Amino acid sequence: MGNTAVKVFKQLGQQIYETGKWPTDFLQTVIIPLEKKPNATECSDFRTISLLGHAAKVLIRVLTKRIEAKVNAINHIRKDQFGFRKGKGT
Repeated sequence: MGNTAVKVFKQLGQQIYETGKWPTDFLQTVIIPLEKKPNATECSDFRTISLLGHAAKVLIRVLTKRIEAKVNAINHIRKDQFGFRKGKGT
């Protein structure tokens, strides 16, 4: 995305940090129901996915990576914790 995008995301991140408010565009999500089986009629026959804007996804990904790095650096999670950790599974 280039240096311009990096500068914009940096400014956006600083603005969110200083104000404590997410941009309204980031709060809007499109939820799409997908059928688990053909001719679904019950709610349990569907699963949903939510679509975020690209800018929100990028910012959330950056925040997630930073949180993961902090948690792993201070050994806040025990070695036997496998759920919801990248590279770990049961």
